[in-house]
Amino acid sequence: MIIANPIYDAVFKYLMQDKKVAKLMLSAILQMPILDLQFNAQEFNVETDYFSVYRVDFKATIEKKDGKKIVVLIELQKIKFSIEDVFRFRTYLGQQYISTSNVDKNNKPLPIITIYILGHYLENYQDSPILRIQREIIEHGTNKVLEKGKSDFIELLTHDSIIIQIPALEKKKNKTDELEKLLDIFRLVKEHEVQFNEQSIRKDYFPILRRLKKAISDEYIKSVMTVEDEIIEKLKRKEAELLEKDDIIKQEKQRADKEKQRADENQKQLAQKENELKQEKQRAEQLENEKVKMIKFMIDNGVRIEQIKKTLNIDDAFLKNHDLI
Repeated sequence: MIIANPIYDAVFKYLMQDKKVAKLMLSAILQMPILDLQFNAQEFNVETDYFSVYRVDFKATIEKKDGKKIVVLIELQKIKFSIEDVFRFRTYLGQQYISTSNVDKNNKPLPIITIYILGHYLENYQDSPILRIQREIIEHGTNKVLEKGKSDFIELLTHDSIIIQIPALEKKKNKTDELEKLLDIFRLVKEHEVQFNEQSIRKDYFPILRRLKKAISDEYIKSVMTVEDEIIEKLKRKEAELLEKDDIIKQEKQRADKEKQRADENQKQLAQKENELKQEKQRAEQLENEKVKMIKFMIDNGVRIEQIKKTLNIDDAFLKNHDLI
């Protein structure tokens, strides 16, 4: 089957705008049935010279494994490119914590679950397509794992996360996990349409494929995907320019370091030469002083000046400079 590639923000947005499909996708990712799903007003598609983030929030009633039904806030972000600034995500999350609209019918803040679909690897987790960050309440003295859900303080100030790494999914061959097979719809290629084997997933996921197939014929989505391609090319050019600038800066720094090293060596050699000259001057002065002492001794012992000049190879100027004549 040919489907639109949901790695594109326009396609992913179109996919998740269908309530039935969104429930299927989120239920599969959470591994818990979603009984009711509401789209929050907050939806962001942020594209700058450096990154692209599609973010959408849902309010969902989910059924936990123990049969308990709870209402949660789901924050879903799809990020195409690696973003070093983790504080950006902390800011997004902080907005959810402080928002007065994210409350239940009793005006109590909703628990938050975050889902990140990444178009890049996380360092040190390249071989793990899907990461689940799940909280545990552990009693310190016994290391006993305690039951969750008994304290609003804990439930509302901590949250679970799910991280999906598309490159790790693509790298993994012979997928056997049902969720990994479904998430194979995401392709990190510059192709608006991709081939997908519908027989590889469960039939109850087929509405997802039908939605993606329908997106192929949507002219608006096609045009937005083309714009996304242009943005990606712009990002690649910007990255290449930055790498080139970094390389130039690195080369300039290396040259500066070498010149400084040469200057330091020259300064060291100059200081060494000055020290040698100083030592030579001191030796010369010492010899001269010794010679003066000898001349005085010879004069005191009656040696004639002419004989002293001849013996020590000195002239009248030397004797006059030292007040010897």
